[in-house]
Amino acid sequence: MANKKINGITIAINADTNGVTSGLKELTTQSVSLTKQLKSVDSLLKLDPTNTELLDTKQKLLADSVDTTRKRLEALKGAQEDVKRSYESGSIGTDEYIAFQKELVETEKRMNDLEGTTDDTGEEMKKTEKEASEFGNTLKNGLAAG
Repeated sequence: MANKKINGITIAINADTNGVTSGLKELTTQSVSLTKQLKSVDSLLKLDPTNTELLDTKQKLLADSVDTTRKRLEALKGAQEDVKRSYESGSIGTDEYIAFQKELVETEKRMNDLEGTTDDTGEEMKKTEKEASEFGNTLKNGLAAG
């Protein structure tokens, strides 16, 4: 049985988990980096909410975040049965089991939040593109009339 540490939780899993554990660490690093980048873009969007380049960048970062979070969630769900068995056999304590479940629930919530934000950003982008197009048509019509 292999003991692996996942975000401060040591769990015993009856399989080779080297790939899973290193994958989770890498996914966590990517997630933190993407979150920082999203915060930066959000700060810039507060200054210029109609900037289509920033909205496009935000949409791409959100897509990357959804992908990273989905992979993390799949890995956690894959380990869930082994964690449950370890808890039932007494290999891990209640605190570790609850911490793992908390991690799983938080990752699911993050996934849902990211998907909602992605939808909202897509709508913002469509609205901004429509407004820009209408403004361009107004300018075009005004120049043609003048």
